Amino acid sequence: MLQSLVHPKYFMPIHGEYRMLVLHGQIAEQIGMPKENVFICDNGDVLELFDHKITRGWHIASPDVYIDGHDLDGVSNALINDRDILKNEGLVSIVSAINLKNGKIITPPTAYTAGFEEGIDTHVIRHSSIHAMEALEEAMSKRMTLAETKSLSFSHQDRQEEQSFLRKSLMIS
Repeated sequence: MLQSLVHPKYFMPIHGEYRMLVLHGQIAEQIGMPKENVFICDNGDVLELFDHKITRGWHIASPDVYIDGHDLDGVSNALINDRDILKNEGLVSIVSAINLKNGKIITPPTAYTAGFEEGIDTHVIRHSSIHAMEALEEAMSKRMTLAETKSLSFSHQDRQEEQSFLRKSLMIS
């Protein structure tokens, strides 16, 4: 439908398995795209854009990478474990600007989340921002170094409160 509205001069499907790319290219041809203007590319294929024309270029070696969790070097296992933790537990990131020279908080902590349901992330953001502000104020009063501020964390009690809330919200026992 989009091709019918936009009428592109060239077309290169980019999402899906190879057979899906081919089918998408065939659809483009069926609605009037010239076959020579449809490019079905593999990973590493280069298209050259010059003087308002697109032509096939060279190929850059880029082998497929399969992550199955059984790599001998352990890199894939670590990656899979990290992604599994994010999927199951979510992520909270706190961002704040501080002046370590004078101990002032320039911008209050802002929490960003990923992997939480909509209602839960609001609570997590609010409480994470409050706890981060308390931790930063304490750190600034102690004139901590940059390295020390990077290792700030919530107290054990704060973490237990957050985990308790999340378990109730997610109905995890």
